[in-house]
Amino acid sequence: MTLRSDLIRLLNQSHKETWSTFSKVRTDASLYGLKKATTDKWKTPGEPAFVSNLLEHPIADRHLRHIIDRHLGPLGLSNGAPLVSGIFIHQKPKIKMYRRPGHIELGDLLMVRHHFQTGVATPQGRAFLVQAKSSSKPGTGSLTGKEAQQFDLYSDWTTPFTFPHKEIGPPPDKSSRWILSKGPGAVTQTGFYGIVSNESTPAGFPEACAWAAALASPAPPLSTPSVTASMSLAELYEGFLLGTLGRPWDIAPANTDHWSSFVAACLGASAGWKHYPVKRLGHTGATALPRRRDLLAFLSFMSLSEVDYNFAYASLVNLDLAELARFIKPQAREWLESLKHSESDGDEPPSDIEYQEPWRTPQGPSIIYVATFGNAPLDDAPSGEAPETPDTPAAESPRQHPDWGQWG
Repeated sequence: MTLRSDLIRLLNQSHKETWSTFSKVRTDASLYGLKKATTDKWKTPGEPAFVSNLLEHPIADRHLRHIIDRHLGPLGLSNGAPLVSGIFIHQKPKIKMYRRPGHIELGDLLMVRHHFQTGVATPQGRAFLVQAKSSSKPGTGSLTGKEAQQFDLYSDWTTPFTFPHKEIGPPPDKSSRWILSKGPGAVTQTGFYGIVSNESTPAGFPEACAWAAALASPAPPLSTPSVTASMSLAELYEGFLLGTLGRPWDIAPANTDHWSSFVAACLGASAGWKHYPVKRLGHTGATALPRRRDLLAFLSFMSLSEVDYNFAYASLVNLDLAELARFIKPQAREWLESLKHSESDGDEPPSDIEYQEPWRTPQGPSIIYVATFGNAPLDDAPSGEAPETPDTPAAESPRQHPDWGQWG
């Protein structure tokens, strides 16, 4: 089987497990005395359930790790066991778009990829946001109200916004608003819509996959925005693992790089990982050492720390501690050893790094995190220069909604 077909099977099994759990919850509710008239109103599991099972089921059964090992290993992209981890956090973080009323969700899921190439000190990263919608067809239908605001953001990442509840701190340049177009790679790859079938037996979705995916294109003037998906989420997932889809990000970004800083901040906020003091060694170590320590500290936390936050459909994540403790640490050591023979500068982190335990309730988005070690580099991501964005955004023109007039 191909990587794509294995991912389709994985996503369809996750979808099936969501429906199975939903049916059991509905049956148990009736047994415990809830009126049938009430439970009959529960028609579908809902987007949070589909997203949480997308994280929980593939990880709990080790399927995604096995898929990566089977298909990426021969490509030189996975030497030994990959690290696959995830966390489900509902309805966080909230943002406020510039000169727009109310607060909206930034996204349902952040997918983050790290690849540690032998002999290369700086790892390769990919990441993108996913806004989930459930539907009987691979499309969102008309988006209005807050959903239209989300669409405006996903179709134009030059849009400034803030985190009004402070789940994520200020931008790295200390400006007042985040602008995710500031950073490397193609800005259009910042976020995708993920459309999941709300039918127990999906029909009409691309590649017979229960999840579809699409980019948001700016809506024509005076029209109601909508998204129609023509590719499966398995295709997006495949590109994410190989490096061909998603936006590059840097673990040690420049102050002008909002995108990479955002991804790093979300990892810290979602994992509840407390950043520890960095020991700077010499001229080169002042830059190279913190980068490697940051990477290995987060890698160690995600692989060796047992975290348990309870939600309606998932208890977070199964990290399979014994297996990962056995394989991830040696791979990290081998990667560091390979840097001794490369042209990269900087000292190794000391062997007795003390990793922090979770210290607060997670505040960031739900995350799927994948890390691999290998001899080959990731494939090239889509390229593109970030559009120029003014320091002080101009006022937005009112939009015309076909039902209730101007807004915005």
